[in-house]
Amino acid sequence: MSESFDALVVGGGVEGLVAVSLLAKAGLRAQLLERSAILFGHAGTATLNALDPVIVKELRLARHGLKFAVRDLSLTALRHGGVTAVVGRDRHATARSLAALSQPDALAYAGFRRELFALARALRLCWWDGRPMAEALVRLKPRQRALFSRLSMTSAASFLAAAFESDALRAALAFTAADCGAAPTEAGSALALLWAASQEMSGLQGAVAIPQGGVVGLLRALSEAAQKSGAALRTGATVSRLTVTGGAVTGVELSTGETVAAPLVLTALTRRRTLIDMLPAGEIGLGAARAMARPVEGAATLVFQLPAAFDAGLAAATRIVIAERLETYEVALAALRLGQMPREPVLELVMSALDGPRTLTVRAWPVAPSYDRNALVRTVTAMIERHATGFTQAITNTDVLEPPDGEPFSVARLLAGAAARIETKVGGLFLCGIDAEPVHALSGRAARQAAALAIARYRRAGAK
Repeated sequence: MSESFDALVVGGGVEGLVAVSLLAKAGLRAQLLERSAILFGHAGTATLNALDPVIVKELRLARHGLKFAVRDLSLTALRHGGVTAVVGRDRHATARSLAALSQPDALAYAGFRRELFALARALRLCWWDGRPMAEALVRLKPRQRALFSRLSMTSAASFLAAAFESDALRAALAFTAADCGAAPTEAGSALALLWAASQEMSGLQGAVAIPQGGVVGLLRALSEAAQKSGAALRTGATVSRLTVTGGAVTGVELSTGETVAAPLVLTALTRRRTLIDMLPAGEIGLGAARAMARPVEGAATLVFQLPAAFDAGLAAATRIVIAERLETYEVALAALRLGQMPREPVLELVMSALDGPRTLTVRAWPVAPSYDRNALVRTVTAMIERHATGFTQAITNTDVLEPPDGEPFSVARLLAGAAARIETKVGGLFLCGIDAEPVHALSGRAARQAAALAIARYRRAGAK
């Protein structure tokens, strides 16, 4: 048996590094186990919209090199042969842009955003602090409670259709729900818009930012913070199963047969991989196992490398959404559920604003858990080519990253407190990855909350 620890974290990435850093910072002997040979390589996505400000402050990430190339990206609604609208933080510039599409929308947008953002700030008690939603709701004004009730039952598509008349604006704003793992036509998916509005980047509510070096830049800062805190970071260590005695976790077994003991295990893996693939048979019920086996649609990430000289109208410092109308989401999802590749998936494009070779990061929604990567690349490049002539020939390299293998969107998960999402029926075992978040998001907040729950358990055990 190898050396024992107070706590183990299974899986790296933002979630694993945050969890192990906070555990070690609290004085626990903590080790992170990552199956890859390196802690971070090409992490794919270029943007962040939900990085937990508490983590940035507690781990002093700015001192460890975290900087932002762009603090807040605007949103561009791009339509083939149609008028382009740009939605940004400057309400006057946004109104002028929207007026080209719809004068009523230009007048309505500022009020829509103000009301949504005010309600979102009031709900941070749940989504930032991890308290049950019921505690936040009792503090709302009657008008805010009525809006929240409406959002919890309404699809993002219906909510946006009622607020605006422009197809381009509706379709562009709906991508936020899809990026959170929700189908915009799904009941309750309007809450995903509210959750996104509650987030904050670089002190700006609802901002989408680009860290220097992309998410790899964030991972480097987190790695430095973890090492500074005294955490042990071990790569090339594949966890094959969790060891359990008397209903409580006792450590892990690696693929090499080596065991590592710890009374606390935090896993950045999905709920399914943790509870079905790694626990001994019988630790969870058959009904729970079946519920977690449902395949989930998501967004795949494509990363195109382009020459520095490439310029075909794909502006930097903005998120470009390609979707003709709200029905584009519904048609694409219907095709997917019939076992077909959507002819027109919805795309979000972000062009790097750095000097040198350009990088275009594309989020394509929806894709099935198993899909033809080559077919997806052909479809996406053809769609972009219609808006940026010469794009296909300019590509020097293409990477495709899998969609997150997490749980489906759930209103219940959005309304639950942190403990309900993070704790498991196995004593000492906590989730800190994507399924521990209210929605699919890269925030590290669930890892912070999981670390707090684990530390409290550790201290209670020490006090006995």
